[in-house]
Amino acid sequence: MIVFSVSAVGTSAGQILDKVKDEVEERAEENVDEGIEKGADKVEGGIKNAVKCAAGDEKCIEEAKEDGETVVLTDKEGNVKRDKDGEPVTASDREQEQQTKEAPEKQGTDPGAANANYDFKPGERTIFAEDFSDDNIGDFPRNLEFRKGSMAVVEMKGQRFLRINEAGSVFRIQLPEKLPKRFTITFDYYTEDWVDRLYIWPLDGSGEAVGTNYFDVGGRKLGVGGQGDDAVESVKKSRRASKKIVPIRIMVDGAYAKAYMGKERFANIPNADISRTKTLRFDFSRLSENAAYIGDLRIAAGGRDLYTALQEEGRVAVQDIQFDTGKATLKSSSTETLKTVASLLTEHPDINLIIEGHTDNTGKFKANMQLSRERARAVKTTLVQDHGIDKGRLKTAGLGSTQPATSNDSEEGRAENRRVELVKR
Repeated sequence: MIVFSVSAVGTSAGQILDKVKDEVEERAEENVDEGIEKGADKVEGGIKNAVKCAAGDEKCIEEAKEDGETVVLTDKEGNVKRDKDGEPVTASDREQEQQTKEAPEKQGTDPGAANANYDFKPGERTIFAEDFSDDNIGDFPRNLEFRKGSMAVVEMKGQRFLRINEAGSVFRIQLPEKLPKRFTITFDYYTEDWVDRLYIWPLDGSGEAVGTNYFDVGGRKLGVGGQGDDAVESVKKSRRASKKIVPIRIMVDGAYAKAYMGKERFANIPNADISRTKTLRFDFSRLSENAAYIGDLRIAAGGRDLYTALQEEGRVAVQDIQFDTGKATLKSSSTETLKTVASLLTEHPDINLIIEGHTDNTGKFKANMQLSRERARAVKTTLVQDHGIDKGRLKTAGLGSTQPATSNDSEEGRAENRRVELVKR
């Protein structure tokens, strides 16, 4: 019966076999799909604190990363995205891929490259200055107020920095006076990871943050941040603060607030709410496993351009022309200011200058006189050789500590007295 049955219904048997084959293949596909999903769960479980976010859902990704969680990307249907090796695609993978797709000229952009919107003018009068040269390596700086975390002075790439070792580290700067209507904040910044983030807040007398705006600095973003639904803000993304020492420049004039990295302007707000207080909090709220570094910190009053100051007063003190300690060697941080002086002389050929070198009263009088002369000559040499200024338009003078701008009784005062002055003649 069995043989007959099969023989008699050969066509039906073939159809049955085909149906069974289809069912087996369909089940196999279901098993594969199920295996992928289980594999995804397994892999995601192997990634610490993995969270699923749809590709392009920046809010989900940002919030997860702020909580320190790894983000696994999904497609519109909620399926985990995978690379060619079958591994889940994370937000970090996508960001790294995007970086490699950027044009070579963008990847290699010099933070000091020219930018049409660069209009930073350093303040003339120093309120606070710290380059950590008077501190011991491994110590926390004497002129800063430690609040919490792990921080110490280190030497890196020939420069002193305050190294921030862990997230949540906070220090304060106590100023001798309230921030004036016009002020600038400048420092060098280095971070090994582009997610690192620093917030700079004005504090009131009780230590509470005041004003709705603050400064947002990091390997990923720079600008003026805002707190509250109605707050204005201007923050621009960039990854150039990672793996490079970059100059950060902040300029405030009344309600106008601007922020720069190198010579590129990142923030420009005409109606910011920056409170004028005597205390600033530097809060490294986000930090990767690697450290962040801050150096050559200066807070200054004013911000007039050199030409206006020379026309109005006949002379201007320029603290942003800086030298290695005890030497006449110009620091690289002086480059942009010297370019500004050269541009002034090029645009106004009728202006001739006396370049005066001044020191504080630390050390011997005769040595300070000689050092101030050499520093003035170094500025002249740079303007002539590097910028093509006619040497006949420039004279130099070294005045040592004979004409202090303020008292030498504090480090802030000594920093203000160590200066170059440009005098119209």
